Amino acid sequence: MIKLLSRSYLIFCIHKLLLFQFIAHIKIDLLLKRVNFKLMYKKGRKMKYMIIILMLVSTSLCFGQKKEVKKTIEEKSVEMAEELKKELKLSDEQFLKVKLIYVDYLTQKEELSNKIKLLEKQKKELKSIRNSKVKEILNTEQKNKIELQKAKNRKKSKKN
Repeated sequence: MIKLLSRSYLIFCIHKLLLFQFIAHIKIDLLLKRVNFKLMYKKGRKMKYMIIILMLVSTSLCFGQKKEVKKTIEEKSVEMAEELKKELKLSDEQFLKVKLIYVDYLTQKEELSNKIKLLEKQKKELKSIRNSKVKEILNTEQKNKIELQKAKNRKKSKKN
């Protein structure tokens, strides 16, 4: 099963792979330059380029995999109910009832997650309004103190 990863994590992995490829390229180049024979250097050079091409192809294959298509609530509920059917040996009637329960559960869960996202967005907006109102009242020295305090808090949170 393909695990969906966040965009920032994928970018981090790509940068890491590119850095690894760059370091490997430098190491190979240094090793090949140590060899004094020109003929061997030319053969090694071809090998170096082949290795680099193989690395590029392998990374493109790793990140070129198709993302898993998001399943509908109906499909998810059928999968979950089928698992229970296999484990508990449910009858067809029980299977249908369990499937309906899962459909109901998944729809309610999706509604709740949408509400949570909306509430988190509203919370951020409310916080920014509060901060702007407070900044309107403060003078420049007080604003600078608040910015310093925020910077300290960010450093503390990064350490933890």
